[in-house]
Amino acid sequence: MNVKLLSGALGAEISGVDLKDASLEN
Repeated sequence: MNVKLLSGALGAEISGVDLKDASLEN
């Protein structure tokens, strides 16, 4: 359970960074 929660948190952070980078590029 803890692993899944940590993976989800990391995935959300990575997705957020990707979205921010895309916005800056545009």
